[in-house]
Amino acid sequence: MNSVQLIGRLTHDPEPQETPNGTPLTTFRLAVDHPRRELANFITVKAWRRLAEVAAEHLARGRRVAVWGSLEHEEWTTTDGGRRERLVVVASRVEFLDPPPASVVKRSADADGVAAAGQTARTGVGASAINVG
Repeated sequence: MNSVQLIGRLTHDPEPQETPNGTPLTTFRLAVDHPRRELANFITVKAWRRLAEVAAEHLARGRRVAVWGSLEHEEWTTTDGGRRERLVVVASRVEFLDPPPASVVKRSADADGVAAAGQTARTGVGASAINVG
């Protein structure tokens, strides 16, 4: 089984991008409190396709979210020949746990692609959760 559930706050605004074939990808980092220490763990999260678009539009630094997903191992070689690797969470669901600050309220699209000001994402379960699949 490869399943991850996290609750944390975004450390920075999400970074939306597209793959060369046009698939939306949004990356963000979560600060997740460690249960037995006064330190946080910093976790990289990737969201794909519609989930990426909604996350990029509605998330911002400091937002508290719950993330469900799976772990993925990444490896790469740096320009100086060093080998790097990390684990990231590939999100399948993101739930907003607090209201967005006034500066983050943006226009969002409903299921038909019609924009409505101030709405939360409704792709999935509940007015404040977004799912894939």
